[in-house]
Amino acid sequence: MSMSNIINKSLTQADVFLDDGELLQGNIYLSQEETVDDVINNGNQFLILKVDGATRMINKNVVSKVSVSGNQINAQNIHLVPHEKVQLSLRNGNLSEGVVLLKGFSRVSSEINSGASFTAFFSDEKGVVYFRTDTIAQVFLENKQSAGKDTSDIIASRQEFRALI
Repeated sequence: MSMSNIINKSLTQADVFLDDGELLQGNIYLSQEETVDDVINNGNQFLILKVDGATRMINKNVVSKVSVSGNQINAQNIHLVPHEKVQLSLRNGNLSEGVVLLKGFSRVSSEINSGASFTAFFSDEKGVVYFRTDTIAQVFLENKQSAGKDTSDIIASRQEFRALI
């Protein structure tokens, strides 16, 4: 194999929760320009995770959520990323309060229905958590008057999200 085919990857600490309740604490491999969002929402069937020094390939269909440590989004800068306050009701009966991060969309409904496998969510207690979208049973939106966004706001929101995630 030629050295030019080798891609250097960094490791990002993550807790990966499986449908059966198992918790895998490890690291997700990211190439130079990738974010966790890119890796868990790409078309690959498996998530590559380093756990206890060994590499595992985990089918994304059995991953219920991924909690990312060391993320740059926090309570002090969440206002920089377009978001909407919600309460998620999950299929397992759990409720989560926080915000859905709007990655280039102006509405939660567009984000949830985008076809992405995982939905980015932020709460003060847990930081950024990616819920497998099909584990979300209901989304309760905060009552408010909606204001539309123009295309330049949506493009800017995607760039702000990538810069912080």
